Amino acid sequence: MNIPTERLQYIADLFLRCEDVAENLWTAFTFVFEFNDGHIANSGFLYNGDKVEPATARIAEDMLMLSNTLREFREEVYEQCDWRFIKLLFQMDGETGRFKIDFEFEDKSRWEIHPGNMMECVNSCALISINRYFGVGCRFYASNAYRRTQYEYTNRTTPIHCRSLPTL
Repeated sequence: MNIPTERLQYIADLFLRCEDVAENLWTAFTFVFEFNDGHIANSGFLYNGDKVEPATARIAEDMLMLSNTLREFREEVYEQCDWRFIKLLFQMDGETGRFKIDFEFEDKSRWEIHPGNMMECVNSCALISINRYFGVGCRFYASNAYRRTQYEYTNRTTPIHCRSLPTL
């Protein structure tokens, strides 16, 4: 599987154009997109030190641009690995510009946000989660119960290469 770095950078750039991201101060942010029968929903958080604000990801000039791009990206992933993700987690560290994209293929309750687990979600999607996956460069990480695949790149000109990881 080969996903060009430019494609991932374009997606990250779209997140930076979102109203809540562009209009607020933040040191990191995270968004979860859920894909259902023809419907996409998203929610997220902006982090600024100890302050956490709820947020949604949409671009004012074109409300469907990000959702349509992620829908196309989902199909690109499906064409290359025969799995459609049902959720996508996007996280970005504002200080380094690094970002992480994580997928869920089966567990509909993963990253689910409701009043009973809001603080748990705030903490589990925080910057610590980003730093755990980043050493040098950026990693693009996908997993499910049956197979795990990890995609890595270390600069903007290197394509992402795929390697299989053992199932946990």
